[in-house]
Amino acid sequence: MRRTRTLRMLALLLVVVFALMLPLSACDGGKKPTGGQTGTADGLKGNLDFDGQEIVIVYPPGYGYLDPDGVNPYYRRRDERIEKLSKQYNAKIVQKEGKGMYWQMMVTSIAGGEPNGHIMLTTKNKFLDWYKADVFADFSDAIKATGIDFTDTRYNQTVRRMTSLDDKVLGFAQQNIYIRGNIWYYNKRIFQELGITNMQEMLDNKEWTWAKVEEIATKATIRNQDGSVKRWGLLAEMHNSLWSGLISTNGGDFAPLVDGKPKVTLSDPKVVRATETFYDWTVTKKIANVNNGIQAWDTMLREFIKGNSAMLIAQNKFLNIAEENGMQDDFGVIYPPIGPDATDYALGTGSGDIYFVPKTYQDMTTNLLLLVDDLYAPYEDASQEDLTIEAVGRFMRDEDSLNNYLEIVEIGNEKAATTTEDPDFSGLLSFWWSTPSVTQMLNDMLMGNKTPGEAISTYSKLFQTAADDTWGDIRYTGAKK
Repeated sequence: MRRTRTLRMLALLLVVVFALMLPLSACDGGKKPTGGQTGTADGLKGNLDFDGQEIVIVYPPGYGYLDPDGVNPYYRRRDERIEKLSKQYNAKIVQKEGKGMYWQMMVTSIAGGEPNGHIMLTTKNKFLDWYKADVFADFSDAIKATGIDFTDTRYNQTVRRMTSLDDKVLGFAQQNIYIRGNIWYYNKRIFQELGITNMQEMLDNKEWTWAKVEEIATKATIRNQDGSVKRWGLLAEMHNSLWSGLISTNGGDFAPLVDGKPKVTLSDPKVVRATETFYDWTVTKKIANVNNGIQAWDTMLREFIKGNSAMLIAQNKFLNIAEENGMQDDFGVIYPPIGPDATDYALGTGSGDIYFVPKTYQDMTTNLLLLVDDLYAPYEDASQEDLTIEAVGRFMRDEDSLNNYLEIVEIGNEKAATTTEDPDFSGLLSFWWSTPSVTQMLNDMLMGNKTPGEAISTYSKLFQTAADDTWGDIRYTGAKK
């Protein structure tokens, strides 16, 4: 699994030094080319002129995509490139953060012809509803006109495949430089107390399994005299972080496409085993604690920072919070453990957020595609690995953690670019917080209202009915080309 990477710690140190040195801190779309033109991308870019028009890229509020103080080296690169492209194409490219009603007003603002920007973001759970509301511009003609195809490796292939519906090309994103999904962290002090002094050797030997997690979590959990838990073996940012992670690490899917339609697979043996293990760890043995959606989203992250758990499942945001709060204990980044029905680590990185162009600017898609293609072009002085090191290297406490992080990103990107399997559509189907929802199902188990078997029996039919209603007559046309 692991690959030899030379000079990585030197690169990490240089990134840290570089970061410390940084200061704190609807139109026609231009004169040329126009939507119907054909030709090579380079030729079209040579004539591209936005005639001083403002091109607005809007990010959801609170997502941290803006970096006004220049703290993030990766975002600093992006901002410098945007400034360069603004001059090159006679445009005023502006990045903004959406207002508080960003999500609620999206459909009505686009339907009224007044979207907040030319390039915007959505999440998977909003995508199908917005697609059915007809808010997305279609890039199919722009791809034909320019020869630029989202199948190029600079683009996120999971996003392309998930958002290609009814022969339309609707969403795009840059190839991942972050882990897009849940990350496993561990507290080095607690592991050493338990006699685990070489975690990397365990990973390399593929001994990092569900059974090992349960063994460590059981030993790490400390209870008070009244039976309440003083220190947990495992915390999860959200209940679905643990449950969905167990499914993927056991080689399962929750809602894959079968004959072009989403098929809910709660009764699949791999998913059943994941659900039973979720219940066993959280309810029966009480060695894992999860956010049930009622607590503040970062509750479990802050408990881990205090040293109140041996392990944590959370997303990238934990890295920022740990740094901001000066976490005293050293922590490491490791692969998700191998499930009993799997033979190797599941290192897929997921899709992340989805960029799109509002339908209001359908006639600008050719010009905007040319612009985006330059925005996503590789850097001459930095590889994809270099970009990841710039983005997260300063947060890492050791070389093994950086190596593990890089491997997860790299292998996930490679898998997305080469797989012929259809993606899991549970995210697009918005099962996590809708009605019925995964939240309801998991809380039914956490509160003792349902056993795993009862939950699976009840929610399988509910989820399948919801999937059929949501999917309707949509045709998935995003298979690998």
